[in-house]
Parts: sequence; structure tokens; C-alpha cells
Amino acid sequence: DCFNREMEMSFIAQDFNNLNIITVLKGRTQAVIRNHFLKYDRAVRCRVKIITMDMFSPYYDLARQLFPCAKIVLDRFHIVQHLSRAMSRVRVQIMNQFHR
Repeated sequence: DCFNREMEMSFIAQDFNNLNIITVLKGRTQAVIRNHFLKYDRAVRCRVKIITMDMFSPYYDLARQLFPCAKIVLDRFHIVQHLSRAMSRVRVQIMNQFHR
């Protein structure tokens, strides 16, 4: 996940089971994230079973590379947000057809 700390986005890694924060990285670029997790041996990274993330596609590709054994799950907040925005666009299109 990410948060804005003094106008700079940070990357947060959190344990899904106990909700403990694993790390907060200054910055959320692929390089920052890759460099951090490459400090861990591949065998350690392969023990990660599930990664929950938003729909930011560069994160997906990076997660696949860094955690090849993990299943990637999109978090429900971003799924619902995406569906809600899509429904709103369709609703506006339909409403605009009737107002002509």
C-alpha cells in the first residue's frame, strides 16, 4: 500500500495475518521496492504465499519477479473503487442519451 508523507509517496509492506507493519520505504518506485526486497534471499521470498495489492500494474510485474511463488490478490477497496467508477461512467452515458 502507499501513503503520502510530506508530499512524497511511501511504500508500506504489512503482514496480512497479524496486521504488523513490515517496512515503510521512502518512495514507491520500482527501484526502491526492488532494492529493498532483493536484500532477502530468493528462498526467503519464496515463502511469501499471498500478496495483496492495488491495481497499479508496475507493482504486479515487480511482485511476480520478486515473489515468484506467491499468489497475487487485488485488494477489495480498489476493486470496488474501479467497479464503482465504471458504473458511474455507464450511468452518465445512459442519462446523457435520455437528455437529448
